[in-house]
This record gives sequence, C-alpha cells and structure tokens, in this order.
Amino acid sequence: MARPPLSRSESMATMLERARQRASGYFQRAQEATGFRERDPSVLDHARKQANDISGRAYAWVRQQSPWLADRIDDGVTMVSEMQRKGFGSGFESYHAMLLKPLKGGTTQLVRGVQSTMTCEAAQSPAVAFELWNALCFWLALVLLVVDLLLPFGFALAEISGAVSAYFSAYALHFIFIRSPQRLWMLVGLVVLGLYISVNLFTAFATVIVLVPAAIALARAGANAILLFHAHALFVQLEGGGAVDML
Repeated sequence: MARPPLSRSESMATMLERARQRASGYFQRAQEATGFRERDPSVLDHARKQANDISGRAYAWVRQQSPWLADRIDDGVTMVSEMQRKGFGSGFESYHAMLLKPLKGGTTQLVRGVQSTMTCEAAQSPAVAFELWNALCFWLALVLLVVDLLLPFGFALAEISGAVSAYFSAYALHFIFIRSPQRLWMLVGLVVLGLYISVNLFTAFATVIVLVPAAIALARAGANAILLFHAHALFVQLEGGGAVDML
C-alpha cells in the first residue's frame, strides 16, 4: 500500500531531522578524529550553584532568627531590582561626563565653582552643586588612596578595592539623586552618606596621634559633608515638588 504524500509541514520536519542527524554525525566523527571530548560542568558553574545554595540557607536562617532583618533584605533586593528596571546599568556615559567635567573647565573655573558651592549661594542649582561635589569626592578619594598607598602601612589590595568602591558609590549617588530621583532611594543615600561621614570622623579622632591618617579621614568627612548638604537640598526640592535640574 502506497504511503500518502507528506504535507509541507511534515516534509520540512523530515528534512530538518535528517539535517540534524547528518550534522550530529559530522560532529561525532570530528570529535573522534581530534580526540575532543565534551567537558564536565565548569568549576564556575559549580561555584555558582554552591553560592546560591549557601545564600539560600543563610537567608532562611536570617528569616528564622530575625524576620525584621529578612524583610529589610527583601526591601534591598526589591530596590536593586527596581533600580535596574529604571536603567541603573545604562547611565555610565553621563556619569563619566560628570566625573570629567571639573577637570575640563580649568583651575579658575573649578576654584570658582568650589567657592560658590561651599558658601551655599542662593542662586546656585542644587543638582549642579551636587554633581560637582560628587565628582570632587571621587577624585579626592583617588588622591587620598594614592597617598595612603605611599605610606609605610599602605596595602595595595585594600587601596584598589577602595578605588573601585569609590567609583561605584559615586555612580550610585549620581543615579539616585540625578538620573532617577525617588524619595526612598534618596533617603537611603542620605543615611549612607551620613554613616560614611560619621565613620571618617570617628577614624580621625581615633587616629589623631598619627597625623596623616587623621587628616585623610577629616578630608573625606569634610568633602562628603558638603556633598550631603547638597544631596539634602535635592531631597527637599523633590519633597516640595520642584523639578530636579539635569546637567
């Protein structure tokens, strides 16, 4: 009994299956000829699975011991997810322009900008002042890290990690206060800035006998205090319904 003719879809499926079998045969013969064998799951995949398992167990333990802390972790994860949805990973171009802007205007313009923002002139834009001091705090952090590295007790790995931290911290502040200002995010930024200033003030007083570390901590605290002032001005502006000036 003759087979009925194949439909167009069945013919295509048959052709694709034959092509797949033929390609699989070619690949198998190539493996045999070259001695290539498929690798086992990578160490990185195994480490990622282990990290997920450990973090899951740690979260379950935290949830059992302190539901309040677990809720705060959930809030943090939600905030990070929302920031990613708002474009957190796509704003580096404007961020780099912000970092380089104080260096392009020349010394005279930079000094004038620093003086006007330190004296808190009424006519200045909080966003412009914030961006200036966000960039200055980043560059100051790099300079102080280099100075710290040159000291006898400097540690290269700690300084490199500090520079990376300063870079991403400045970007997070740029995103939270300028690119996508929201009340909750700005409150978190204000609290973190306040804690950072407090830590540096404590470090300055604790190491006052050793002059250079104390001076470094005071410089960080002073610059970030001015940054905190302008960040608070942006927060008040948002609370009052005013538009945030974009650079």
